[in-house]
Amino acid sequence: PEQNTFILEDGDVLELGPGGGEVVGQVTAGPIFVDGHRLWDINSTVLSERRRLARDGVVTVVVTVDKETGEVLKDPELASSGFVELDESQELFEKTSNMVLSALDREGSHILESEGLRTRITQSVSDFLHGETRRRPTVLTIIDQV
Repeated sequence: PEQNTFILEDGDVLELGPGGGEVVGQVTAGPIFVDGHRLWDINSTVLSERRRLARDGVVTVVVTVDKETGEVLKDPELASSGFVELDESQELFEKTSNMVLSALDREGSHILESEGLRTRITQSVSDFLHGETRRRPTVLTIIDQV
């Protein structure tokens, strides 16, 4: 019967007894996410980062340089997770690697000692991949000095 039907909003407290039921209060409520032993609010920065990573993926760039001379010892290596299919990635990553080498050649060896090297590579790769795919993955740059 209609008198025994309740339409509740999130947080409504419904008290049921022998004579029927009634909304007796409100509690704070909303979506939460459980991850192991942690509870995350929907506005959590961690969840925002995870959504962005899930949507756009991650690309890792490894540039190996001689720590004495700053010379690039081999072509930059790229790997990705959640960004492009494996069969699509080889050609795209070859083009990206060549772009990084060209950018380093244009800057000259002085940039290899600069604190901004990692930032410049990251930004260049991000911009290049966005131009090629219209997606902007998170780019992690590792400078391996040997």
